[in-house]
Amino acid sequence: MSRVDVELRRAKHEMRDRLKRLRAKAQSETPDAGAALAACWSAWFSRYGDRERHDKSILAGYWPLASELDPRPVMLRSDLPLSLPVVTDRDQALEFRCWGEGEPLEAGIAGTLEPLVHAQTVRPDILLVPGLAFDDDGYRLGYGGGYYDRTLTRLRTSGKVLAIGVCYEVQRVDRVPRGEFDVPVDLILTPEAVVNTPR
Repeated sequence: MSRVDVELRRAKHEMRDRLKRLRAKAQSETPDAGAALAACWSAWFSRYGDRERHDKSILAGYWPLASELDPRPVMLRSDLPLSLPVVTDRDQALEFRCWGEGEPLEAGIAGTLEPLVHAQTVRPDILLVPGLAFDDDGYRLGYGGGYYDRTLTRLRTSGKVLAIGVCYEVQRVDRVPRGEFDVPVDLILTPEAVVNTPR
């Protein structure tokens, strides 16, 4: 491993530790953040959204882990067909299965909750992306598994996808440490704002 790679891993590790604490604090202090997130998204989408395109879209959210900001209010308010990510293997892009409110979920191999195996597999057009940190260039710091980087790369080679990073405002940083395989999102959504990235 090169010196540059070692320094990048160290920088990411240090930022993860710090942002986990900040995120947990934000969660405890803002119990209504999910509702504010949905209101912020609805206001932005009603003004700037491409309705002709996105009214027929499939929205992929995620089931929140630990202190991740809960995207389910956004999902349920969207009136779009919904899906959730599925981890099929440690080094693979995510798959997405259809899901509706109240439908059963099962534990996945990465600790997430996922739709049952018989649920239909789909390609999402809008993707809500969790993370520990985001910068205004759209770069994201995750947990280090690379799932969303591989997923966004695959989706963008097969057509259009709107990738939206979801986080508390405190998770926005000046610059996320980034390497050649890190893939940016198109927008950042917080309970206070929608931030366009340079993509």
